Amino acid sequence: MVLNLSAELGTRGITVNAIAPGGTDTDMAAESAPRYVHPDLAGTQDLARLLGTLTALRRLARPEEVAAGYAFLASDDAAYMTGRTLRLDGGTF
Repeated sequence: MVLNLSAELGTRGITVNAIAPGGTDTDMAAESAPRYVHPDLAGTQDLARLLGTLTALRRLARPEEVAAGYAFLASDDAAYMTGRTLRLDGGTF
């Protein structure tokens, strides 16, 4: 979808990109994820430990790390980037 939109809108000077964040350490994730991942998870530390084992970096993303990806795509530094998905997932396996 992103690549198709970038091909269609590129002639108008519009870039189209996406961000695919992995697990992010937020209060909302800590409250809702245990019931979806495993009901026996007691809290944030258990969830972070479990999800961290699924990434090369062995931890969840911090919200500011995901925000930095959005800031990059909105900056002039990404002016020639289009049709791509920026994976901010800590190297999820």
